Amino acid sequence: MASGEHPYYPRGAHLSGGVFTSNTWDVATLILTFAAGLTLLLAITWAIVKKTDPTLKQSDQLLALWFVMSK
Repeated sequence: MASGEHPYYPRGAHLSGGVFTSNTWDVATLILTFAAGLTLLLAITWAIVKKTDPTLKQSDQLLALWFVMSK
């Protein structure tokens, strides 16, 4: 594949940005990076929720994590 060509159809379609850059990471690296980032985000959120209202029920804490994760 020549520089700037993309594997999508139609072949002549113009991509925004004008340049196609293929992925250089393997699937395991992508998944582990995503999981680490999500874990860090949820840990920080949980700490903030716990500090804000220590008496909050565990189900409500998990609900807050769910809202952060799904946004």
